[in-house]
Amino acid sequence: MGDEDAKRLVKSHGCIAIDGCPNECAKKNLELSGAKLVANFRVVDILRQNRNLKPKEITFLDRDGRELAQIVAEKVAEKVNELNCKGVVL
Repeated sequence: MGDEDAKRLVKSHGCIAIDGCPNECAKKNLELSGAKLVANFRVVDILRQNRNLKPKEITFLDRDGRELAQIVAEKVAEKVNELNCKGVVL
C-alpha cells in the first residue's frame, strides 16, 4: 500500500498469492496493484484436501497447523519449480 518500490517489483515479477481465507484478499490486492499474478493458493482448499488435519488456532501453529503449513510450502515450491522451468521471472 503506497510503497512504490514494492509496486514496481510486483509489476515486473511473477507473483504467487497465498490466501489464508476464502475471500482471496492477497490475490485481489495483488491484482489491484497491477501485479503479474502467476499462481494463487487458497489455504482453505488445501485444508479441504487434507480433512484429517484440524488446526485448532490460526495464531499458533499446533502439530496439524505445522503439517498444513508444510503442505502449502511444498505446493508453492512445486509451482515455483514449474514456473522456473518455463522461464517465468519470479
